[in-house]
Amino acid sequence: MAESVVNFEMGRRRPHTSLKNWCSLLVSWTLQFPRQFCFLVATASVILSCYPIVFFGKSFLSPNNSPATHLLYGRMPTVPGYDDTTNDDEVGADFGASMWYSWPTSVVESRALLRDHELPLWNRFDCTGVTLLGQGQSMFGDPLHILILLTNGSAAAWDLKYILAKLLFAFSVGLCVLTATKHLPAATIIAASSPFIGFFCYRYNHPAFFSFCYAPLILLCWLKFVEAPRGPRTAFWLGAMAVANWMVLNSGTVKEAYVLLLAMNLCGLLCLLFTPSAGDKSVKLLQVLFLQAMFVLIATPIWLTFLRTLKKSWTASSAGGVWQLQPSLFIGLFDDIFYRQFNASETNLDPSANFLTLVAVIWFFVSCGTADKKNVARALSITCILALATVFGIVPPRLIVRLPFLRNILHIDNTFSCVAIVCLLVLAGFGIEAFWRDCRAADFKKLYLRMAVVLVLLLAVYAGTAQAGQHSTISLFKAGEHLAPSHFFWGYSSVLVTVALLTPLLGRTVVLAKRFRPWHILSTLALFTLLHWRYGMHLRTPFDRYVMNPHQRVP
Repeated sequence: MAESVVNFEMGRRRPHTSLKNWCSLLVSWTLQFPRQFCFLVATASVILSCYPIVFFGKSFLSPNNSPATHLLYGRMPTVPGYDDTTNDDEVGADFGASMWYSWPTSVVESRALLRDHELPLWNRFDCTGVTLLGQGQSMFGDPLHILILLTNGSAAAWDLKYILAKLLFAFSVGLCVLTATKHLPAATIIAASSPFIGFFCYRYNHPAFFSFCYAPLILLCWLKFVEAPRGPRTAFWLGAMAVANWMVLNSGTVKEAYVLLLAMNLCGLLCLLFTPSAGDKSVKLLQVLFLQAMFVLIATPIWLTFLRTLKKSWTASSAGGVWQLQPSLFIGLFDDIFYRQFNASETNLDPSANFLTLVAVIWFFVSCGTADKKNVARALSITCILALATVFGIVPPRLIVRLPFLRNILHIDNTFSCVAIVCLLVLAGFGIEAFWRDCRAADFKKLYLRMAVVLVLLLAVYAGTAQAGQHSTISLFKAGEHLAPSHFFWGYSSVLVTVALLTPLLGRTVVLAKRFRPWHILSTLALFTLLHWRYGMHLRTPFDRYVMNPHQRVP
């Protein structure tokens, strides 16, 4: 009888013991293979952010994604043999660039290579002839673009390229955080969060998508190169840096690609210069300068052709002019719902990160004694501040229009916001690492109060700009005229701010917990969802006007 009772008790406890063993094995594997774990997290997050594309046959390049993107016909449906007239219309996102140019150009390139066995250097079917080499928008030279060229520009191949590019972005940003902080939880959280940022909602399927997604690869190669000992590893990361530069140079659009390429290399160079160990710093500096010089020479057919084409061509930006943002709209850089109130019908205005990034970055700057042995955070901060000064009008427009190349970029706000977002995501990793350490600090409540005060001040400055009517002949609003935010704005922004204030409190509870309870996991997932849901793709929601709803893929 006693033996049967013992056996019964052992059998009843076995599932709990087995689950505990599995958890121990998972933790052990994660600590042993942190990069692989970051990759799995990034993959899962990217799939979740694009689940209609992955599982339900939707497409980044569906002809029904926008009612204004006419293809063969001037009304819906816009392609022959198709009768679906529904659309997404993510207001303000530029759907035309990929549908009118990138997609058909990929077909021209594919036919030139596979049918005519020629290099696609010139497109005679557009504007009485335009160059494909050097213009940057043809994407010829991007390794991922081989998928498109081998399939004659099929929509499925394009969808795969978008997803792979987004995966490269999430994984490389996560690895940048892991390399700089050596803190796996911070790297994992950033890898999970980065696919859900406002940039992907703003750019949706625009070719700038690829320039932005490849850019962190350059920074990652710099960070790895700086910490690598002299020898084969140094050579490997120098070679990888050249490949990353080449990918960005030949990606998407010219303005984002070239500005991101220069900014990421500047940030990497600052990381090297700020490295305290002076032993082999001079040697590494010579090595990387030699590599960059060789890269400039190798890439001459690309950038020189572009510069010559730009000199002889006319664009809408040639007349001059600069678009920048008011500094009081800074909080919009972390959720574009704040930007969109200044546009009719709440159309997209500029790219953004997300509110988790805002909370983490604020925590990083209010936290005391943050360790940064490589001074990576200093390099990121300088690069980010330079970009933000350009975006928010601190760099005067009359100076920008006098600078070569920059004077041809009308969208200064959008272009340099991309640089700031990449830097802010990595800085957010430092913030999470600082928060993790500060959870055990005696002055945690003081740090939390500082973070809350900064957040409230940003909201107050924004609210003042949105509501105040200035007594002037030159004013944002006329007398008695004010913004009228939508009901969605009030509800969504209220939830966003509330969750942002609750996240550090719940995070501390989870970090300090000796045993994970089910409510820890459920509440963490709930807060993560509330902070990120709007920047993922969805099949259908009650708020479709504010989210991405891709439509059916057309072969």
